[in-house]
Amino acid sequence: MSWQKRVADVLTISRVFLAVAVVWVAIQAGKDGIETALALLILAATFDTLDGYFARQSQSTRQTWIGAHDLECDLVFSTSLLVYLILADYVPLVIGAAHFLFWMWVFRQHREIPNSYAILFQAPMYAGVALAAVWNDPRIFIHIGVWLSVMFLFARRRFLYVRLPRLVQDFHHNVVEIFHHRRARQ
Repeated sequence: MSWQKRVADVLTISRVFLAVAVVWVAIQAGKDGIETALALLILAATFDTLDGYFARQSQSTRQTWIGAHDLECDLVFSTSLLVYLILADYVPLVIGAAHFLFWMWVFRQHREIPNSYAILFQAPMYAGVALAAVWNDPRIFIHIGVWLSVMFLFARRRFLYVRLPRLVQDFHHNVVEIFHHRRARQ
């Protein structure tokens, strides 16, 4: 296995360990740990961007077991953010549990989880942590903006020409068409 694939695998699996760290922050610090939770989110999102970059740099087209489970690592990390938001009293337990259980039910309906569904599951947790951190300290908004700008500069070509078109296509296929089929049946 090439060194690029190994680096990609380390970056991917590290998000599971970062998830454990997020839950630990929730237990140890609660609301006072929001900046740490945001820092772990930024680190995990950066690793998520870099793991794909390194995997594509490899000459090998063979996907590793860890690479094949990249989305599951993302979902584990996102779930840890939901646990943080619940334990730190940003989100009521009933709302958080309902969100989690609904999406687990949706995911079980598919052999392979559509990317658009994963994003719809993850987005509230990412936004919740970012908004809570900004609410706690508005100066953080600048840090988030700088980080997003750097990430966009790094990944803009792939984002604009590969990720975004695939996301729109996936969203249209998996979300919009569901509503069209339901209306057609009525």
